[in-house]
Amino acid sequence: GLLRLLLSHFQRFVVLPANMAGNPSNLLGPPAQGTPSHAKSIATHCAGGPRICQASEPLAAVTVDRAKTVEAFLALTAQVGEMLQAAGANTQLKLPRSQWTVAEAASHLVIAGRFFCELAAGAQAFYADGTREALADANASKLQSFTERDGNQLADALDGVARTFLTAAAGRPGTMAVKTPMGPMDLDTLRSYLMTHTMRHGYPLARALGRALRIPKGYVTLALPFLSAPMTAVGGSPTVG
Repeated sequence: GLLRLLLSHFQRFVVLPANMAGNPSNLLGPPAQGTPSHAKSIATHCAGGPRICQASEPLAAVTVDRAKTVEAFLALTAQVGEMLQAAGANTQLKLPRSQWTVAEAASHLVIAGRFFCELAAGAQAFYADGTREALADANASKLQSFTERDGNQLADALDGVARTFLTAAAGRPGTMAVKTPMGPMDLDTLRSYLMTHTMRHGYPLARALGRALRIPKGYVTLALPFLSAPMTAVGGSPTVG
């Protein structure tokens, strides 16, 4: 799946612990009981170069390419929107290995996107705390409240969310602190998060429709600022959401 693809590219930049490199699902929860202590180290951009490092070590910054990240986010959003609006698109199809339908996945992108917009506007918005259970409950509750399931309407909503986010973020410094379910980060990293989130859910959405989400190799690099930030808490981090 997409998570495995991202991790395979991520390994070109960092050395992942053995338990994580072979099983990307370990990103979603704590290491299994009995995991060797060296495998519980956090893999990220450590000061001094790519290698396995301890969470207490200083991290080298992963620079956000703001223009390219925004361009990728808009391109991904446009792809998803086109798939939802395509003639004959069945938005009631189930996503691979998921209980969500295509429409529900698109609705989640709209719901989460509006949350990102609030953060970009400087609001102290809250979605859920950073546990799997809390995120799952919040996702289910918000999907129940947001009832739009028409592909055309969802595509328009996704486009509107994208424009709103860019407008809200445009007048604010990239260093502005925001608090997300994946932990605190700055606004520039939030841009990377939003792009990665769209890619993460757009990929199975496309597969369910028998389509392919175009993901140029450069998009993986653009995801690194977000992917490396939660690595400092990967032992207990939830899904990307």
